[in-house]
Amino acid sequence: MIALPLLTAVLLTQSPPTDSLPFHRGQWAGQFAGGWDFASAGLLKFRSPKKALVVDIRIEGGHGEDLVTDSAGTHWGGVGSHADVSLWFGWRRYHSAGSRVAAYHSWGLLAGFTHSVAVEPGFRSIANGWNGGVFGDFGGSYFLTPRLSLGATVTGAIRYSEVYAQPSGSGKRRAWEIDAAAPGLGFVAVLYF
Repeated sequence: MIALPLLTAVLLTQSPPTDSLPFHRGQWAGQFAGGWDFASAGLLKFRSPKKALVVDIRIEGGHGEDLVTDSAGTHWGGVGSHADVSLWFGWRRYHSAGSRVAAYHSWGLLAGFTHSVAVEPGFRSIANGWNGGVFGDFGGSYFLTPRLSLGATVTGAIRYSEVYAQPSGSGKRRAWEIDAAAPGLGFVAVLYF
């Protein structure tokens, strides 16, 4: 949380915008991002000084355990884990916001896979699913060097999901949902080569 106000102060004290961006057609970049509930790694392929294709692999996951305390003491009550992997493919447009600052917005398609397991005394459920949808983001990057930038991005997504579960003792289940997530704040480091 300390980095966001610092980044904002640095972005606001930049010199007036110029029309030059440090990118060129055919240039590649590696993008590494993280937020409160995800981590991702991706590639950018510049089609021009202001446009790039973006491919990103996003990983989310979690694990939790339940301990119950009653008159008999503390004992195990259950465990749950989940992992989600998704591929994001889209188009990004840059514009200069200062001599060392580039602002951008992106939009594209996403597709993913999810897996979860829940176990409690006398019960177990395993679920697998897939999802697909669209995303959009906007953000800014501050160039520490011509080959390295740090920044922040805000992302939103709308997706359709289907999940197939096998709870113990009750056959198979299928569930679907449409969900929207916004805004998701992430911090980004990009290495240009």
